[in-house]
Formats: sequence, structure tokens, C-alpha cells
Amino acid sequence: MKKNMNWLKEDYIAHRGLHTKDLSIPENTISAFREAIKQGYSIEFDINILSDGNIVVFHDHDLNRCFNTNKKLNDLSYADIKDLRYESGDHIPLLSEVLDFIDARVNLLIELKPLGDVNRLCSAFIDSIKAYKGNYA
Repeated sequence: MKKNMNWLKEDYIAHRGLHTKDLSIPENTISAFREAIKQGYSIEFDINILSDGNIVVFHDHDLNRCFNTNKKLNDLSYADIKDLRYESGDHIPLLSEVLDFIDARVNLLIELKPLGDVNRLCSAFIDSIKAYKGNYA
């Protein structure tokens, strides 16, 4: 079966969700994705894999820019980061949480961030996306 990929050329795509410069809506968060969906935009987001195999929706390879700490994601487990909060109250979401929230309402452009074991990230992503019913690239 061939997927229709015309949306990649035709849709407006909210890069890391529809976030704000002042970080009242941080990038790659449920809040940013909610805003993109409200505007009818497709969504681009980034994924990384943690040391425990959990996939998170987060652009950077470390927590420095967003949380002012030099800890690298591939050295951390979900238990290490689950309580981190942006000033807005948002947290770093799991891929499964984002897919459940978006629930095929808009198209997704998913960027895999290959830090550490690339094969592990790709395999975990394929396992995570198998049941997703929406369009994605």
C-alpha cells in the first residue's frame, strides 16, 4: 500500500509544535501540539531515546538549553526526567503520550535524533509507531 505524502508539500507544518518565543508554550510539548492542532497545522517533532529505552519527544541531546543542566539524554532514564517541568508546567512527553494525544487529528513529521545507539532508537520507534493510525513521515 502506498501512502499519500502530498501533505508534506501542501500542509503548513508547525516546527516542534506551535510554541512561543517567550516559552509560555515550550517546543515539543503537549501544549505546543494542542495549539498546532487548534490552527489545523501538521506537526513536526523530534524524538530521542533514553537509557531505559523510553522514547521522549525532545529536540536536544542534553538538558542544557531547556533546563540549564548538562545531563545527556542517553545517560538518563524516564524516572530521572519525568518530574522536570518547564516554567509553563509542561513536561518532556513520551512518544506514546504524544501519539495518544494527537490521535491522528493532524499529520506528523517525526525526526529521529541519532544520539547513541541509532539502531536501538530506530527499532524502538518502529515498535512504537506500528499501531498509530494517522499519517506520518
